[in-house]
Amino acid sequence: MRAGVDDAEEPEGGTVLAAERLCWFAAPSFAWADGTGRPLPLATLAGPCNVRMSAEAALDAAGLPWREVFVGGGVAAVGAAVAAGLAVAALAPSTAPAGVAEAGERLGLPELPLTRVMLHARPLRGPAADALRALAAAYRGPGGR
Repeated sequence: MRAGVDDAEEPEGGTVLAAERLCWFAAPSFAWADGTGRPLPLATLAGPCNVRMSAEAALDAAGLPWREVFVGGGVAAVGAAVAAGLAVAALAPSTAPAGVAEAGERLGLPELPLTRVMLHARPLRGPAADALRALAAAYRGPGGR
């Protein structure tokens, strides 16, 4: 049992709390069309970031031109840039701010991979393990294991 939480361990040595498919989000008024020669404006987190690398790799594999127009220090900053209509961003749906919409299909963008929220902690016992187990269950929400 890792970190006192009953769950399948991943190769990274942590416990999966949640898994979501990343999606492309944009303001409803955001417009971009492939084939115009204009690169896709992209908002990202500062590197190293697996979400950022996944977004860039997906765009490169699809042969879509892109340019980074905003680099935020946190998801809230990236979400604010997206909500303001500055760019599109790859985000987990649970982190997307109000007022933005999934835009991958509308903009013809490639599918993105799953992302996992991982819990990494040293092995715990007693009340500390119980507290960590309760925190993990609360994060997972109703029906989570």
